[in-house]
Amino acid sequence: EKIKKYDAGEVAHIENALKGEFRQRIHRKLNRSEETSIFEEETAKEEQEELATTERFELQHETSKVISEEIENKMAHGFSVETGGEGSAGAYSFYIDAGYNYAGESSSSNSMEKSDQQSSTFSREVTSKAATRIAERRREELVKKVLEEIEETNTHEIDNKGEGATHVTGIYQWVDKVYEVRKYNYGSHMMFDIMVPEPGAFYREALLSHPPEGSEFLEPAPFDKKASEITASNYLKYTKKYKVTGIEPPPLKYITLSKVFKQKAPNNEGTSSSMIEGEEINIPEGYQAVSANVVVSSGYFSGPKVENMDLGKLKAHVRLSLGRKTWDKKQYIGGTKHSYKLNNEKGSIPISLRTFNTTAFIANIEVNCQRTTRAYLEWQIRTHAAIMEQYLNLKMEYEESLAAAGIRQGIAIQGRNPEENRKIEKAELKKLCLSIITGQHFDDFDSLYYPDDSPLPQIKFHTAQSEGLYIRFFEQAFEWENMMYVFYPYFWSRKALWLDRLFIQDTDPLHVEFLKSGSARVVLPVRENFEEPVLHFLETGEIPTTEELCDINSDLYLPIAEEIKEKQGASNGKYRPVDTWEVRLPTQLVILRPDGTLPNWESEEEE
Repeated sequence: EKIKKYDAGEVAHIENALKGEFRQRIHRKLNRSEETSIFEEETAKEEQEELATTERFELQHETSKVISEEIENKMAHGFSVETGGEGSAGAYSFYIDAGYNYAGESSSSNSMEKSDQQSSTFSREVTSKAATRIAERRREELVKKVLEEIEETNTHEIDNKGEGATHVTGIYQWVDKVYEVRKYNYGSHMMFDIMVPEPGAFYREALLSHPPEGSEFLEPAPFDKKASEITASNYLKYTKKYKVTGIEPPPLKYITLSKVFKQKAPNNEGTSSSMIEGEEINIPEGYQAVSANVVVSSGYFSGPKVENMDLGKLKAHVRLSLGRKTWDKKQYIGGTKHSYKLNNEKGSIPISLRTFNTTAFIANIEVNCQRTTRAYLEWQIRTHAAIMEQYLNLKMEYEESLAAAGIRQGIAIQGRNPEENRKIEKAELKKLCLSIITGQHFDDFDSLYYPDDSPLPQIKFHTAQSEGLYIRFFEQAFEWENMMYVFYPYFWSRKALWLDRLFIQDTDPLHVEFLKSGSARVVLPVRENFEEPVLHFLETGEIPTTEELCDINSDLYLPIAEEIKEKQGASNGKYRPVDTWEVRLPTQLVILRPDGTLPNWESEEEE
């Protein structure tokens, strides 16, 4: 098929201007962004230490000895001694009074007293006081004001107020593309009839992830998913598609918490032992305890008989409480595993363990927690919001770039040259047909490598030789220039992609069909003399040898001049078309009719 002409099609729009009417439309766009960031950090540290020491020591020692003798005789002599003292430790007064008298009688009196007193007082007071106060305050304020003003003033005026003005009507028509299709007879050929799924899938992904250089007008694909449709299996696809950063992975569906209790009795003689342990296991936010596994091992008590009771025959007794579950066992416990279903506890779960008649025990406890529905829903909402925000940013950037380019260039040409689109479409179909025929995805083609000491690629000679023979065979075994194909609607593709494909638009209608297509039918002719080698490959996976393909005397040899002519379409000159017809395809272009009259179409009667 070849482009034949462009033709005016259906009416796209009618603009009317009444006599004396004046209309003006002014469009102005202003984008303003203001960002304020305040970082404040405050550190306060206060330490106060006070040490007071007071010592007091008192020693009092007192010795008193009194010897009193009194002798009275007939001579009536009298002698007396009186002693006394008063005071306290450290301050003491002592006095002695003596007296003598004579009364005519002979008498004698002798008195002696010894007093020894010692007082010692020691006092020490030490006071140490230290106070430390550190106060640090840091404030960092970043005020970033970005004023990006893109002023696009579009003035559209309709002035129908002048003298001699009449009613005016402007009629816009869609522009259709008319192709001429020619049918040729190339004789009998072996044909491959192949169904190719989603022929434009790779090309669309390539545009989204690696937009062509200078293609600043690439509109992001619509993001119309609900938060409930974002799952652990597809969120990476959307984060990559819209280049979202900072996305958290979904919380794990199950986690396991563990705790170990172990204790040994201080002795095992005389009486049995009882030991108690208790603690809580904290359950992370967003999880609930659903089950537990417990393994308990203990040693039984053994000892002599006490009050006619043989302690060696007492059985170990372990009682474990886990949340609202209790496990009680009275026998020798050798490490068996026990599993329990819990009650969806959140926050924490208490564990208590008590043993009787045991010398030692060890308990391994695992609590299996499941992600709550609320936690997963919150993750879906956060992830959806981040993707949607990035999509809106990309869309805004696209619209701004489009508007700015329109101002710079005056006229923005949309789309790509249709001839370039045909080459892209045929290359994608060729690649997919080869994958189906050969059963491979081109993963093994690797004839270049980078040496450790060089940034430049070098050839793997043996690999390049074998790959070159493979490539040569499949490029020459089929008449790729005569490949025929037809695209089928979007609903033959994955249903999850229907909305993405349905609203694809482009100025090239054939390219739109390629991008939307859910499947394509390709009819591929085998080159003359290559029928047997192709069938041999399908049966054995073997291709012809180098001599068979490269020997100029071989039936499989294709001169390079002939190959170039075929790729350039020059070989069709020796064939005459046996039938021709026109195909009309709609475009996104419009044209203004030279007058205000409505178009008329005449029906073509079939002969």
